Amino acid sequence: MRVKGTEFAGPGSFSGIIRANRATSINVIGFRHEIGISLAQYSHARNLGSRVEAQVAKTGKRRNRWLELIAVYKLLQAFLLVSVGFGALRLVGKDVGDLLTNLAQELHYHTEGRLINFLLDQASLVDDRMLRRISIFVFCYAAVGLAEGIGLILEKVWAEYFTAFVTASFLPIEIIEIFHRITWFRVGLFVANLAVLVYLMAHLLRSRPGMYPTPEEPESSE
Repeated sequence: MRVKGTEFAGPGSFSGIIRANRATSINVIGFRHEIGISLAQYSHARNLGSRVEAQVAKTGKRRNRWLELIAVYKLLQAFLLVSVGFGALRLVGKDVGDLLTNLAQELHYHTEGRLINFLLDQASLVDDRMLRRISIFVFCYAAVGLAEGIGLILEKVWAEYFTAFVTASFLPIEIIEIFHRITWFRVGLFVANLAVLVYLMAHLLRSRPGMYPTPEEPESSE
């Protein structure tokens, strides 16, 4: 039957339309459900990332490049001292005077000069017992440098205090050596150790709790 160009379908057509509407509704509901799950997962991941960032900002801290530089300086000193200690042990049982004479001849130094004669006179006083004592002292000092360097790399507070104490204890000896004889090496070593001490003292004073109090945050009223 037609009414003004409109065709009415039979009962079979109505049931097909109803089934199509039901399928469409199910698809829409499933799509909404999937969107809800995706949004929930995104919100959960975002909240988790925010908590991780807050925890890192609370507990984490930036690396102190100056402490790492001081640590490298101390470790280089330690390795140099270790090589000196092994060199002293290799001289045990040998004539140091003859070795210096042969070295001067290979370097084409005049063996009758004042410096060579002074070194040869001092070498005659060096025996195996003194070489062993020198190696022990050098190894102990190298161990101190290793402890300082490793502790500073790990940014341990005890290493900062320990390095400051050791550096300060050797400054008077370096000043006496400079007054005894001024050389660029002694002056440079003194300036480097003095800079290390000044920085460590300033760093320790800044790091002390309560030294620079921060204003308290206002309590939020609920």
